[in-house]
Amino acid sequence: MRVYKSDVYIIYPPHPSSLLYALWVREERGLLRQPPKVEGYLKKAMILVNKARALRKNQTDVERLLWQHLRNRRFYDCKFRRQLPIKPYIADFVCLELMLIIELDGGQHACQINYDKQRSLFLEQRGFKVMRFWNNEVIENTEGVLETVRLAILEIEQRTE
Repeated sequence: MRVYKSDVYIIYPPHPSSLLYALWVREERGLLRQPPKVEGYLKKAMILVNKARALRKNQTDVERLLWQHLRNRRFYDCKFRRQLPIKPYIADFVCLELMLIIELDGGQHACQINYDKQRSLFLEQRGFKVMRFWNNEVIENTEGVLETVRLAILEIEQRTE
């Protein structure tokens, strides 16, 4: 079943590998104690998931460039995911094993510095290390950006040992 809400369209049921699938099944079977509350949560979560899927499909050239280096454990055997929902935000690149987030900032971020600081603070309070790079920095100095990420990975790994 497809439900349309403004520009985002939601697909029910969620994919079986999704964390939301178990909630959806319990909701459908009537096993949830407070279905209206969870139903609202489920719909909001699905909107965020679908927005992340749309961002994955329509990635920028800079995201594509960096993703070629990070995907499939190519970069120091770290599993990165792209456009991962971390409610209420969507992070560009995330390594959950290391709790590391890489954010790419384009020209629009020059106007929203306070929003980006608030977002980084929110994610850091949840244990993530947030690294931000400007798009032109990734294009002009990809190796330097990757070296900075490598050093952060080594620092995180040393702290966990």
